[in-house]
Amino acid sequence: MTTIRITTDCALPPTRVLYAAHDFGPQRIQVWPAVRAEHLSVHHLGGTTADVTEGTPVGIGINWERCHYDRSQSGRVKATVTDSNVYAHPGSSWQLTATPS
Repeated sequence: MTTIRITTDCALPPTRVLYAAHDFGPQRIQVWPAVRAEHLSVHHLGGTTADVTEGTPVGIGINWERCHYDRSQSGRVKATVTDSNVYAHPGSSWQLTATPS
């Protein structure tokens, strides 16, 4: 499986950066403008996990993915794709790590 790594710096504290990845409240569509409220379904929210479907309109269709989010490890949020009409391989994932600079 292909791995792509992107590194960047920002002035925000790590907790705020990570919060943006696992906050599924009304502000999610402002933080992640490609996600539309009408295509956001939170199936389950746990203490450190979530099961969420998010969709983005493209052309005449909608790209969507359902992910299992895990934030049980300090400094990291990982999303594992469990279903999608975009990704060819179930189990694709992305993770966001944040550390103070």
